[in-house]
Amino acid sequence: MPTDAIPNTPPLYLHVVYQTLGLLVFALVIVPVLILRAVLHTFPCLRPYPTWSLRKDLAVAGGRLFLACTSYFSLPRPHGKGAWMSDSKVHKAAGRGTRVKIVAAPPISDEWITGPAAVAKDTVRPVQVPCFWTFVPSKTLSEGDEHAQEGERVIMYIAGGSWVMGHPQSTMFPYKFAKEAGRRVLAVNHRKALSPDTAFPAQLLDLTAAYAYLLSLGFAPESITLIGDSSGGHLCLALSRYLAELDAARPHLHVGMVGAMLLISVSINFIVVRVDYTDVQHSQPSCDLGHAPHPRSSTDFLVPYLNARAYPSLMRHFPPDARHTSPYFSPAVAGTFSYLAATQKSRALTVWIQYGSVENLRADIDALIRRMQTDGVVVDVDLVAGGVHLDAGMAFALRERGTASSWTRLVDAVKRYA
Repeated sequence: MPTDAIPNTPPLYLHVVYQTLGLLVFALVIVPVLILRAVLHTFPCLRPYPTWSLRKDLAVAGGRLFLACTSYFSLPRPHGKGAWMSDSKVHKAAGRGTRVKIVAAPPISDEWITGPAAVAKDTVRPVQVPCFWTFVPSKTLSEGDEHAQEGERVIMYIAGGSWVMGHPQSTMFPYKFAKEAGRRVLAVNHRKALSPDTAFPAQLLDLTAAYAYLLSLGFAPESITLIGDSSGGHLCLALSRYLAELDAARPHLHVGMVGAMLLISVSINFIVVRVDYTDVQHSQPSCDLGHAPHPRSSTDFLVPYLNARAYPSLMRHFPPDARHTSPYFSPAVAGTFSYLAATQKSRALTVWIQYGSVENLRADIDALIRRMQTDGVVVDVDLVAGGVHLDAGMAFALRERGTASSWTRLVDAVKRYA
């Protein structure tokens, strides 16, 4: 792709202008939009999904409008110093009883870098990675970064955000996982793909550094559970594939393989599929929201503008056909998951995937599951009826509980597998 065609993060002054315009439009139209949705909701045949509550209907419509207004013009800005800070407001709201300790995972050594991680090595370099230990303090755990106890299991959490935004401590997930599962959670704030030096494989280097840091504390590979939502789920798959390749290439490192992967509305497949919005035959896998028929979807809050810029920004150091041919970008259609199947034959390895029946990425995730199963991987699938993208997060926010709640089902899976 020509360099001038690759989007970068905008200058600060433009970002302020874009966000001000977007928020102004949002403020002007949000009330009429929600009133219209509330009126339409009174007619069951006009609801986006028959069993949705009014609150969910309004939340999806409002979220879609907000994302459209704030992501229409450009990529976001990098965190800067904020990358090394926790979110005190979210911690107070969702993490009562937990503590957070910020640590720096050391840059990954050259011995751990091979294959795709070595692409653009003069531009994309290993760096210290901001990580956040989230834990419930106890007699044996007071600082958060203590050496692993014998048999201790740990969660490594990777947040979503279309590879270009998001902070793991700005979600409820690390706090709730720590409390519900009684495990330490290492939330990794990988670099966001907003410039040449932070494009892929920067994310792979950062996650590998965090994984190596866990090994250095004495955690066995099989005691590590990867949990990722949306693009974070995609990076979980990328990391697991890289660990298998690295272990085969350099067995003396004893890299191993994780014990479980829990993927929530995983975002996959960087394939450009141009589909006419009037064509009902649009089930071909593609999570390139700039080309799939998602803008007209009323059953999800995802919009195409952010990912349309995030994809080329993320994979700028790879040839365009890597969208189709690289399992690091489109794992449902490229490569194989035989490495996971081989691990499952030798020891326990859980692969659990939760996604919504009406979310915009369902076709992609269906294809991923079929590909895994074809390759011999045992997958525990949790398809949420009427669920949107990251439905568990919405269910938590809307206080939906009970056995049918996607949030309850996610918590149960964390307790069972992590």
